[in-house]
Amino acid sequence: MASEPTPTPQPEPTPTPQPKNTTQTDWRIIGVSGDTIDGREISAEQLTQMAEDYNPKVYGARINIEHSNYWWNSDSGGLGDVIELKTEAWEQDTSKTALLAKFSVYPAMQKLWDAGRKIYTSMEIHHNFANTKRAYLTGLAITDTPASLGTTANFSYAKQHTDNKGKAFSEYREFSHNEHANPSTPNPESPSMNTNTEPQAANPQTNQATPTPPAQPETQPENHASAPVAPATTNVATEPAPSVTQLQAQIIALQSELTELKTQLNTEAHTGNRAPHTGNDAPTPAIW
Repeated sequence: MASEPTPTPQPEPTPTPQPKNTTQTDWRIIGVSGDTIDGREISAEQLTQMAEDYNPKVYGARINIEHSNYWWNSDSGGLGDVIELKTEAWEQDTSKTALLAKFSVYPAMQKLWDAGRKIYTSMEIHHNFANTKRAYLTGLAITDTPASLGTTANFSYAKQHTDNKGKAFSEYREFSHNEHANPSTPNPESPSMNTNTEPQAANPQTNQATPTPPAQPETQPENHASAPVAPATTNVATEPAPSVTQLQAQIIALQSELTELKTQLNTEAHTGNRAPHTGNDAPTPAIW
């Protein structure tokens, strides 16, 4: 009796190398099946297809600000990359499917999150990717106004600020209170700062009275009406120049505001609503 052939072991998938100056996040929700806030619908089938098919080596989804890559060529893209996707039941409503992603984040993107800006995500979906008749995530934008429910707030205090606004949030990243504190801001709890305004008791050994210098003989002022008076000098502490990273974050924030304004003028000027979803015939990915 012939023995069954031994199955060939499959090699472990090689992880996609990440740039050295990036950090990788944990799993974050980027979309939930069902109705969106603007009257559209995301199907669980689409989310499942994207999770099953996503492969950065085939087509990687880059992260941009407010879908600006589809308005004009700008430098507000390339803030990070989507590394991996998966689906699971949404904990707020287990009848719905949540799509989760891991990000590779550049410092400029993390600075926006630390400042409480663009803390949510908005998907860019091709419904017939490369003529496969399957949905694929081709891009991801960071935004303050996501269409999907349940997107993760990528900022430590975002949930606190919106608890009473009727929005559902998934788990968010926690920071310690002083992790991103401004180093130039004094810490009132620091032992090096003495906030006690009460007079201190004098120590005869250390706080000796300073002797009064002898009086100088008075001189009669001379009449020099034309003599110039030397201006008083004042020591002014100059603030340190901003770093290159801070300037880059400011530029990205300004580009973001310009992108939001252009988006508003192009999509909300006449109706006050988002442009209707055009489905598979859209020349660019559908934005969720």
